[in-house]
Amino acid sequence: MKFIAIFFLLALSFVPAHAAEKTSEAIAVRWYEAFDRHQPEMLDHLLADEWQDIPSPPNTPPGPLGARQTMVGL
Repeated sequence: MKFIAIFFLLALSFVPAHAAEKTSEAIAVRWYEAFDRHQPEMLDHLLADEWQDIPSPPNTPPGPLGARQTMVGL
């Protein structure tokens, strides 16, 4: 019985990392899709308000607005 409980707990410990990896992968795919499709509005769903482009292009505002302006300029 202890073996089953330990196995179950170990199995659960791997779920968040795997889920986070899939989430990160999905975000990266959508990031490149936004640039490929030239749809800056897609970035609004991907970037947090606190997101920073480091280094950002000169004269661009911080956050998602700067990323959108950069995409439009490309």
